[in-house]
Amino acid sequence: MKNPIILYFSSPVISRSPIRQKPPGYSRYPVNYTDAELIRLEGGTLLRQYHSHYLFYIELYEFKLDKELSLSYQVEESALFLFFMLEGYIRFSTPDGTLITEADKGTCYATFNKPGEYIGQLQPGIHRIFYIAPRMEWLKKDIGQYPKLKAFVFDLDNGSSLYGHMPRCPIAGPIYRTLLQLYELNDHKAADIEAELLRFFKQLLAQYDEMVSIKLEQPVYRVKNFLEKNYTDSELSNQTLIRTFHITEKTLIENFKEEFGTTPHAFLINLRLQKAKQLFAAGQLSTNEVYMLVGYKDVQSFRIQFKKFFGYPPSDSL
Repeated sequence: MKNPIILYFSSPVISRSPIRQKPPGYSRYPVNYTDAELIRLEGGTLLRQYHSHYLFYIELYEFKLDKELSLSYQVEESALFLFFMLEGYIRFSTPDGTLITEADKGTCYATFNKPGEYIGQLQPGIHRIFYIAPRMEWLKKDIGQYPKLKAFVFDLDNGSSLYGHMPRCPIAGPIYRTLLQLYELNDHKAADIEAELLRFFKQLLAQYDEMVSIKLEQPVYRVKNFLEKNYTDSELSNQTLIRTFHITEKTLIENFKEEFGTTPHAFLINLRLQKAKQLFAAGQLSTNEVYMLVGYKDVQSFRIQFKKFFGYPPSDSL
């Protein structure tokens, strides 16, 4: 399978050199069966290890940065990733600055990107990132084995969003042990390295799917789902959530912010404005029509929040 992304850096590339022997000293995960290259940037280095399996693509990045780095990645075909933030922190956004998500050390999640350009931002320090991107035809054929991923793959195929991600889970327990086994595979010892890689990847998919099924039962995810289903209701508020879920406002806000990095109110505003942007992009609807369709009570409030969020008024979207 070919590399699903094309990577570009804001910092000039000084050199690229293949690694045929021992990787740099800061590498924590030297993987025997991958190809590797060392990329020297103005302000840091990147050790990139990668392997192309017929059914999926693996990539492991280890950044050592002296200054902030912005990178962009181009997705040419819709792709799903099982993403692992092993160390450090990264912020993902669209080219216009709209936040997609943030990933902290020790977390993993499934994510998808439709064709387009996306931005990642890294602070000075060490960041270790690992992902596996499956061949979509194969994943869809076997998707019944991963019930929580099934709806996500359906959204990738049929939804209007350019990107999406499933709940974050800790890299711990069985999923951590499987990752270690994956890294430590030795192509000189394994009778069939490709079959072993596939076995471990299937384990990771199943383990993540099981962790998600547990996580989605938590009250905070039921709140999020409620907001996503009812954002068009102009009466929707924290008080609605308190009454519906029998929870105090303090607990509601604290739990939601801990899990999603934002408050329920801010999440709702973001959701409404993103939906409005999609409606404008589809064409044929005026500002006076769109604001009501996304749950605003009056057009003036909608105009103010839209401009504050995107940096331009709704009229510029028409």
